[in-house]
Amino acid sequence: MRFRPGPLLAFVSGILVVALAVLSSGSVQRGMIGADSAEGLYQAIQEFPRLHYVTWGTYVLFFLVMLGVIAAVREYRRPSDFDWASWVESVAAISLAIGLLDAFRRLVVLPLQAEAYSAATSDISREIVASQRFFLDQWQYIFSLGIGVWIIVVSIVLRASGLIPRSLSIVGIFAGTGSIFRPFESRLVVPLLVEAPDLMTLFGSATWLIWIGVVMYRSQTASRTV
Repeated sequence: MRFRPGPLLAFVSGILVVALAVLSSGSVQRGMIGADSAEGLYQAIQEFPRLHYVTWGTYVLFFLVMLGVIAAVREYRRPSDFDWASWVESVAAISLAIGLLDAFRRLVVLPLQAEAYSAATSDISREIVASQRFFLDQWQYIFSLGIGVWIIVVSIVLRASGLIPRSLSIVGIFAGTGSIFRPFESRLVVPLLVEAPDLMTLFGSATWLIWIGVVMYRSQTASRTV
């Protein structure tokens, strides 16, 4: 029986979720994520270039690995069952591709814009560079929504097919719901709820990805022994 990398990819993606939470937290503290102004963002990138490259390089790797996870889960769930779920997988793959392009743009383009901003000799030149900062920023919301819906649908479909335990399906619904609400967390008026989508996405998706990797690995091992 040929080797299938799906379980390994799922496990690695779960580890990357945790790593990105740590890296993103450091980037937020240093003003490289969520900066109020272009000037603050570009200054932070120039002061902490290594953190910038490691953070967004990890995002690029995560998106690439997740594309493999989607393909692996599709194969595991038997595409002949629940054909409608293929549409959700396609949307998730597209949102991942958008996220990948956005992460690559941030990785490569933002440092160049930071240099151009610091080298600008007039306020008009700085405004032109600053306006480019927000280009495609809204695409991160598409990624969050697409992946959230995918995790929920896959969790329900795999449970209906008897391929995962009920507890794993519940974790998936929990994680997917957090991912869907992440773009709207700033509009939540209750202070405690503002952090809820991030925490649900972090702990839920990391647990779900690692757990489903274990389930797929056990399925492969059982198939080899038959």
